[in-house]
Amino acid sequence: MKNHFWQPIRIRINSAGASIRFNIDSDKSFKRVKGIWVSYPQGAAETGSTLGLSCNNKEVFKDDHPVKMLTCGPNVRPNQRFFEFEEVVDAGGSIINGRYTDGAINPYLTANGQAISGVLGVNDFMPATPNAAQAANPNQVVYPHDVLILLWLTNDELTAHPVR
Repeated sequence: MKNHFWQPIRIRINSAGASIRFNIDSDKSFKRVKGIWVSYPQGAAETGSTLGLSCNNKEVFKDDHPVKMLTCGPNVRPNQRFFEFEEVVDAGGSIINGRYTDGAINPYLTANGQAISGVLGVNDFMPATPNAAQAANPNQVVYPHDVLILLWLTNDELTAHPVR
């Protein structure tokens, strides 16, 4: 029996600042999610993008988690590209929910001086009168494009990491 499986989640981003919710069932023949990696067709698309993730209603990442923390450049060896979880994230047919928010306009977002709570869309943060840079695509990302999220599923037991 296979011990590892890379389950893809492909998300189509049609416009700058799009916020997409996704729900998938993990493969039933694997016990846990060992790691995650996010891949882009163009490097500028990761700037400001965020990803929220939960597994069986257990939060893994908040909706405002920077995707930049889950990606790596082409100079990283393929077997070291995944962000590995230090805690157990159940797989085995789990329902995996998430929200991906494109970051093309995020560097220009403001909270309008108010506290932020809950899940808010990009429009909730836009100033009432956005300037040309805010309304445009400052990172010059080409749309539409696909974001690929790979979940590394395994039957391996969680190994203890050395104290750092």
